[in-house]
Amino acid sequence: MEKFSFSSALMHFQNTKGPGSFVWKWLIAAFISMSILAGVFTFFILEVTSQIGPIPIGTTVPLSDRQAADVAGTMFGFFVIIIPLSMVLWSLLEASALRRYVRQEGFSIRFGKDELRVLGVYLCWFGMFLLTMIVYFVSMMIIGIMVVIVASGLPMAATYLAFGLNLALAAGLYYLVVRFSAASAVTIRDNKVTFFSAEQVTHGRIWSMIGAFLVVLVANYVIQFAMQFTVGFLFPSTGVIDTSNGLPPTVIVGIVIYAFVYALSVAISLLVNLGITSRAAITDESWSGRGGEVVETFE
Repeated sequence: MEKFSFSSALMHFQNTKGPGSFVWKWLIAAFISMSILAGVFTFFILEVTSQIGPIPIGTTVPLSDRQAADVAGTMFGFFVIIIPLSMVLWSLLEASALRRYVRQEGFSIRFGKDELRVLGVYLCWFGMFLLTMIVYFVSMMIIGIMVVIVASGLPMAATYLAFGLNLALAAGLYYLVVRFSAASAVTIRDNKVTFFSAEQVTHGRIWSMIGAFLVVLVANYVIQFAMQFTVGFLFPSTGVIDTSNGLPPTVIVGIVIYAFVYALSVAISLLVNLGITSRAAITDESWSGRGGEVVETFE
């Protein structure tokens, strides 16, 4: 049985067995998919800015009733398109990477049973999200009451209390996400939609997984910050973008460059993160191993 560790999880995307040339093929497919999503997002941003007019950077623009209605309609159309499109594209990419990591298959992009199972996991995540939001809002109400009570006697302590409680709540949510993060990997491994039982895979490995995910997260944030800082030089120094005749060429170039780097960084992050969860799934001591009998879903 292969062992799980921080380094083996973080580097599983590179060290996994199977046919060669997978990584660069998958990254190209992921980059194309992320570019499609970024392109849809950019299109709607341009559509909104054309409806609003000149935008001073860092300020809000008062909208007329007609403009507000147009923007609301555009945003509604954006969510109607982007949500299902994102789910389908992400299921294609995730299933492709997990087949490689878990089954050691070659590169393939298709929409079949594996992708339907991954979509089933997404629905479980959506249900978990709704439940978590309820708990979150209730927790925020309790925190608010506690802060008000403390503030009446110790105003300075209330600030630290609010920060500490919110930090603890955020850490708890992050822990919960990592705890169930291997659901898709276990689903591909067992050929059936698995969510809550996937929590067992992370048992005893949670801190190594949290550390590995944090490395990817911090690296991604550094790249995003560097790109925002660099692209900022392409925006007008006056702080005003005149959109009456469309966006200026330099602004368009900045948006395209940022979208390019963003799509690539998200693709790499996804590939590494899926390697982390896959490593947890294939080193699960309770797993009977490849060749074992599995339950077929979506037959």
